[in-house]
Parts: sequence; structure tokens; C-alpha cells
Amino acid sequence: MAAAEDYGGGTVAKPAGSPSTSIKDDQALPACGAANIDADCRPVTSCVPLADSPTGYMLQTVFAFQAGTTDFEYGGPCTPTASQAAKPSLPSLVFQAFRRVPLPTSALRIQPPNGKTLVGLETIFSTRATAFTKTLTLLGKRVELRIRPTGFTWHHGDGTSQATDWAGKAWRNGSPDIDGYITHIYGHTATVHPSVTVTWSAQYRVGSGPWQEVDGTVTRQGPVATLTIVEGEPVLNGY
Repeated sequence: MAAAEDYGGGTVAKPAGSPSTSIKDDQALPACGAANIDADCRPVTSCVPLADSPTGYMLQTVFAFQAGTTDFEYGGPCTPTASQAAKPSLPSLVFQAFRRVPLPTSALRIQPPNGKTLVGLETIFSTRATAFTKTLTLLGKRVELRIRPTGFTWHHGDGTSQATDWAGKAWRNGSPDIDGYITHIYGHTATVHPSVTVTWSAQYRVGSGPWQEVDGTVTRQGPVATLTIVEGEPVLNGY
């Protein structure tokens, strides 16, 4: 039978007969946490918010907050008790701050232009999304974010979609090579409403410390366009 262990306001099931996960702390040192950044401290395990966890929380052991970096590792999913909610860790605070950063709106560009395309024609989609930096203050520390687009989902408006890790490119005369273009062929006449969803990732650093990946991504839906698909009409030239 599994036994439940308490970790700083949360509990997790511990299989019977498994070794103890407790850490022998040096009680003379303060607990590792936001109050003693850049100071020697003893490891602390707690139940912290984490979006990717099945419960929304994950066990986290913090070993040090030194030289602008956080030394920690995650355990298994946990559930905080109602009487003692888990205190957010620095990485989770960074992710929460990342989610609040205003991200650029990625409008969909369609070619042919002017809101019309032909049945059977390779219609080209692209957008603009570029990396940028954002500086903020968390727990009294300067935190820098490097934010970049890492995924694009193209919704064609006809019930289909495709995913890429690049923003596509607009058609230019003299660049006939279709490689690098993001295209879709519509099979029948209709009026559809395509759009693009952009997934953003980020890295962060505290002060002049090393860059670390933010644990989580942010997705933004771009504005919906209107596209009319029509049949092409044959034209005889030279008469």
C-alpha cells in the first residue's frame, strides 16, 4: 500500500518499500528560497505550480539560489493541501510573468492577394513573428527574457490545418522555388476563414547568470482572414 508523504503543503503517494526521499538538511543554514538568494542554504522540497503536471503541481527540490542561478530538480506530481498552499518558485514566477508579456499579433498573409484564390491553386500562407527581449523585476531581481516563436499552426478554414516551425515566406518574382513556402490547395469553391496560431517559447536569466529555458510555452491566435475560393475561367489568347 502506498504511503502519503507531506512536502511543504502538498502530498504525494509514496510506493510501499521505496527508499526515503527526505534530505538531511544542515539545520544551521536557512532554507533555500527567495528570501536568501545568493546565500548558502539547505535544500527544500515543496509542492509548486507547474502547468505540465497532471495535477497542476509538481514536487520541486531547491538546492541553491546562487550567482543568479537556481539549482533545482522536479519530482512527481503532487497536490497542495487546502490549509497551506504551495509558494511559487522562481521558475514558476518567471513562467507566470512570461504569460503576461504582450506578444505581437501575427496576421496571416495570403497569396494570391485581395482575398481570392482559385480551386486547385497552391495558395501561399505566411506571417511575421520575430524574437525579442523583455526585462522585468521578480523577487527584487532583474530578470531578462529572450522570447522567440517556435511553432506555427496554419488553419486553412476548410477543416484542415498544418504545423510548421517557421513563419513561411511571401511569394516574390524571381523566386519560383516552392521550397520554404507554406501552401494549401483548396478542392472546391467556398468562402473560408483561415488564421495562424503562433507558439512562443522563452529563455530567462537572473542578473548576469546563465540562460535557462522557461518551463512552458504561450500560444496566441492571430486574427481571422476571409478568403473566397473560385473556379478559374479559361481564357483564349491571341484571338
